[in-house]
Amino acid sequence: MLIDSNPSPLDSPSPAEVADWLREHVKKKPPGRIARWLGEPLEFAYELSRLYSVQMKCITRQTLVAFGGEDGLLPYPALPGGSWGIFAIHNQELYLPEPSTESLSALLAREGTSLDDADPEDLAELICLILRNGPGDRQHDLVRSPDQLRCYRWEGLDGYRVDESTLQSVAKAIVAPSLRGSATQGWNLESVTVEGWMHQKDHLGVERYEISPAFNVARLTRVVLHERNFTETPSVIY
Repeated sequence: MLIDSNPSPLDSPSPAEVADWLREHVKKKPPGRIARWLGEPLEFAYELSRLYSVQMKCITRQTLVAFGGEDGLLPYPALPGGSWGIFAIHNQELYLPEPSTESLSALLAREGTSLDDADPEDLAELICLILRNGPGDRQHDLVRSPDQLRCYRWEGLDGYRVDESTLQSVAKAIVAPSLRGSATQGWNLESVTVEGWMHQKDHLGVERYEISPAFNVARLTRVVLHERNFTETPSVIY
């Protein structure tokens, strides 16, 4: 996945255009009585900022651009406050994928390209970005080898120390993402991830997905490799 922090205005709508689209297409519930009593505004201000463009090898017929906004406006929460989302532009139409298999399926279907020659790592990163990054869900990072886990960093943070005995017991299962199948039978994607809230990436396991020829995505049960693979993690206060 490539991130361009300065996307061209020609490749993405302006914050004002996205705000207009949200007002029309994304209906948000007004705040409850307690929120109103605490002084929260009765409606969103729709103040948005363009964050970056996202370039995936498996997405070439659509433009993906991340925008930031107010708390609760967009699908993914941001700290210390606010929210963000990845918008897809296809045939001059704007879409806002939600963290769901339905949204991911629609994204791949609009692309309409066989996954026979797709890069498994690229596809796994797309899933981590959209499907496994939602509210109430813990974020995933791809792990491609045992050595990567030994040198693990999250958002530039170091200070992670693996449990070497635990790592040795599951090392053979820690491999790069794999994609098997065909356009006539569908595909199976497997990838190893560490997952957890923010920097707390203690849970090691194998993510498995089935993708039909019509690009319908189904998540299978995660195979747990270990639930505490780090003996030390960075001290972070949010």
